[in-house]
Amino acid sequence: MYKLTFTILIALFSCIRAGEKNERIISNMAPRSHVYSINEENGFLWFGTACGAVRYNQVNADITVYGEEEGLTGNYVFDVEFDDQGQAFAATNVGIYCLKNGKWEQFVSSDSLPSHYITCITRRADGAMWFGTAQGICVFDGGKWIKYTIDNSGIASQFINELKFDAQGHLWIGGRHCLTEHFDDRWINYGFATSYPVLDLVMKDELVIMTTPLGVHIKDGNRWTTLEQTSGLSSKNVKAIAVSPDDNIFLGGQLGLITGLFKAGAISNQKKIETHAAVEDLFIDSANRAWIATEAGVIYQGEDREWRTLDISNGLKKDKIVTLASDGAALWAGAKNGLSIIWNNSCSPAKWENGDELLSTS
Repeated sequence: MYKLTFTILIALFSCIRAGEKNERIISNMAPRSHVYSINEENGFLWFGTACGAVRYNQVNADITVYGEEEGLTGNYVFDVEFDDQGQAFAATNVGIYCLKNGKWEQFVSSDSLPSHYITCITRRADGAMWFGTAQGICVFDGGKWIKYTIDNSGIASQFINELKFDAQGHLWIGGRHCLTEHFDDRWINYGFATSYPVLDLVMKDELVIMTTPLGVHIKDGNRWTTLEQTSGLSSKNVKAIAVSPDDNIFLGGQLGLITGLFKAGAISNQKKIETHAAVEDLFIDSANRAWIATEAGVIYQGEDREWRTLDISNGLKKDKIVTLASDGAALWAGAKNGLSIIWNNSCSPAKWENGDELLSTS
């Protein structure tokens, strides 16, 4: 196992030396691979990547990289989730793995799963773990496994992209060819999503918001509304959704971003933000400011609410950012070939480069 340690003192020293320059500090770190997911659990950030899993300790900044030597034989980790006992599970291209005493072990034989290709994981309020696969869903309730496929349930799509529970405990299943709602023994497939993949799925209070190549579909109570280009979208192909605490909806697509309040089946007070590149992900921080991951860097709102851009020229490891997350102190930007930390301080750019899975300052 590579245990990589760097100290926050380096970042603080950089801040002290260049605080008057009023810029942001960007740190680049392992891994040098596609970052699929970023999750937080008990003071740790977990990154699912094409080269295994990475754990970052938010207290002392220790980094642990898990790969084949630590038991992740497939290396491709699409998601990391935790059961109610804090046990870590990894969704990989060769099955479900769990972390025990610093080593990853295959949690269940692939013969017990609809498919060995595990795409996503979510935990239900009662502790049951739900796994999306390339051929359906499997559930582990602590004692037994249950498989749901198109042959024995109401799921209309084999390949599962997303699994999320809403406030009522209903499971929403984003598939490659459908959207399905599951509760009690019922499976409800929504016709507007037939034959189209679910690109993103977000919930806020009673709102369920999803995107497909046809547009944006919003469920408010029992009413569904579909927003298309005729409704003001800059592009049908909206890939990313975010909802701010004040209920503003952000929709990012190939041609930019629109934001506004969803009311009476439409988005009012619309504002359009030109990103000049396709939007890959959206994040709303604790100050209610939007951060936009694009193919040309990160666009964000400053304290004055003006839009600014961070890219390679500012210190980002790669311009093509695919996912964003925050640990409360910094924003993490996952790219197709690397990971950057954007510190929300007045600092000049400082960079940690990744060489052979080791960190060094430059």
